[in-house]
Amino acid sequence: NYISEDLYLVSVPYNVDVILAYKKEGKNIPKEEGGPLKIAVDPNYGCRCNWLKYLKIVEFIDSKNSLSIYGEVTNILYFSPRDLNIFYSIEDIIENRYNRIGLNKILDKAICKSKAEKITFVTENDRKTFDLHEVKNIDPEIIYEDGFNIPSLNLENIIAIKIE
Repeated sequence: NYISEDLYLVSVPYNVDVILAYKKEGKNIPKEEGGPLKIAVDPNYGCRCNWLKYLKIVEFIDSKNSLSIYGEVTNILYFSPRDLNIFYSIEDIIENRYNRIGLNKILDKAICKSKAEKITFVTENDRKTFDLHEVKNIDPEIIYEDGFNIPSLNLENIIAIKIE
């Protein structure tokens, strides 16, 4: 995961080429050009932004301890437990202050496509599908406590959210 100063999150799989740049033509990248650190992603990856400027956090995600959002979304994302802090501040991410957030905030980061109608929560043992609009109206809280959980929907150990 790459997180910028303005809390934009880009999740890039390990098999996609990424250039982490801190110099341009032998000089440090100035702030006005997105420095001091930025990334370039292989244009064939299909990332919305081939350059992520003002990079603040580079994080390697353990897939066994993450939550993926995929399907009918613009941005396929992987959240680590500490990434729930992305809705607060860079300092909160670094210090891992919070362990909960409304699900709509996570869905907004992934940017659900307009044709999406269903949301499927994939847990370690099961899959449960709901109407996407009904779940968004509820905006249940997702909590990380030894796994990603949504108590109000009786969901424990969620490993993925598929938008259909």
